[in-house]
Amino acid sequence: MKKKFNWLGWIFVLIYILIVILIIFLGKNLSQPIKDYLYFGVFVFLICFIWLIPLTYLNTLRFILPLKKGHSVVLSKPIQYQKWWMNTYSTYIPILFVNFLLDDGTRKSCRMTAKKYRLLSSGDRGNLYYKEQGRRTFFIDFKKL
Repeated sequence: MKKKFNWLGWIFVLIYILIVILIIFLGKNLSQPIKDYLYFGVFVFLICFIWLIPLTYLNTLRFILPLKKGHSVVLSKPIQYQKWWMNTYSTYIPILFVNFLLDDGTRKSCRMTAKKYRLLSSGDRGNLYYKEQGRRTFFIDFKKL
């Protein structure tokens, strides 16, 4: 399998850190009332960043993780249902998965959107592009041969 590292996520994190450091160094040369506002702004900026980490964790992983490619076959297309509560009633939302069998014998199960789910059928052969972290696999693309 070919691995390709995606630097975009790391560049975003580095830019964020550089902005915070720049604001702190600029604040040292200012008068006291302006420094107070500047430090308050940095504090709010950091709190927002810390609050956004859990909300954007999975999307950030898609940027940072290396892209993997492998020849694969679509094994099955299972659907799981998750109960979702509305105001006075509940409904079930389908969660779409596709199971792939790679050439090296490993199986990957990827969650995907309905549009991409409809384009695949069992037995399709092609190149699977995905990102992986631990047991979690992120579907990127599947190109049929």
